[in-house]
Amino acid sequence: MLLLSACQSNAKRLETKQSQLQQWVGQGEGVLRAHWGAPHNIYPTADGQGHFLTYQHVSATTTHIPADCERDLFGRKFCMLGESIMQQHICQQRFEIRSGHIQGAVLEGEGC
Repeated sequence: MLLLSACQSNAKRLETKQSQLQQWVGQGEGVLRAHWGAPHNIYPTADGQGHFLTYQHVSATTTHIPADCERDLFGRKFCMLGESIMQQHICQQRFEIRSGHIQGAVLEGEGC
């Protein structure tokens, strides 16, 4: 049940972020760049009539796996080393620009 709840809240969070991103549609490219700064990447649309600006947000999480502890024959506790696992999460915001204005905006990545 908790997992289902987490999925629903994650979906709602993504929906909210995507909705906020859509508020940029119709704005000028200069306004976007003034607010967001230099994009991470710029590349042309397939038809050559516009271009895409992409911005990335990178976050990391660290999960610690605790040490495996046991007791020896004399009752003394000893532990094997624990482990930390770091995962990197990337969220990319992509804006389609045509005639100097934002035509569409999309969130991509598991870090959104």
